[in-house]
Amino acid sequence: MSDKKLMREINRERHRQPLAFWGLWIAIVSLLYGEFIVKVDGYLLMHTEPYFSDLPEDFIGGLLLVAGVLKLIGVLANQHTLKTVGILTLSALWSGLFVLAFTYSFGTGYPHPSYIFMGFVVIACFRISLKGDFGK
Repeated sequence: MSDKKLMREINRERHRQPLAFWGLWIAIVSLLYGEFIVKVDGYLLMHTEPYFSDLPEDFIGGLLLVAGVLKLIGVLANQHTLKTVGILTLSALWSGLFVLAFTYSFGTGYPHPSYIFMGFVVIACFRISLKGDFGK
């Protein structure tokens, strides 16, 4: 291998963007869960405390879809602003969903393991947010 060819490969690898696994994973999970909440009427209300009966589940599902699309576009197009807005919005939404699932599981509802799934997604969101590297 010649030195010029080796230097080209080194430069190409140096400027290549790493795979944003966590960002893509959070965006895809948010899109899928948001679509599920919008399509299945009453699912979110069925898995929350009774005093949350006025919960706007279609609005929450729509917010998950919009924030997931923002995060997905930001990661794929390498747009820092979209990545930042997407992950901050998703962190807030998933934190709220985690609190809803946790209060239901250990409140009036039968212990339901959905809070574990929500917890993993919240931890992944916080991992990206706390590192400050919104593309990964």
